[in-house]
Amino acid sequence: MPNSPSPTGSTDAVALTDRTDDRPVYVIGGGPGGLATAAALRARGVRAVVLEKSDR
Repeated sequence: MPNSPSPTGSTDAVALTDRTDDRPVYVIGGGPGGLATAAALRARGVRAVVLEKSDR
């Protein structure tokens, strides 16, 4: 499909492994997808900050 994201996300994975700074990656949304993304980043040694609009 035109304008569809790559299903593998391989470009993003390469960029994360080449990071040379300690700035965090901000994940928008604390739902299951956001938390899984933050956990995957953390497993790769990347600081992740999850931003959620509500306290609950």
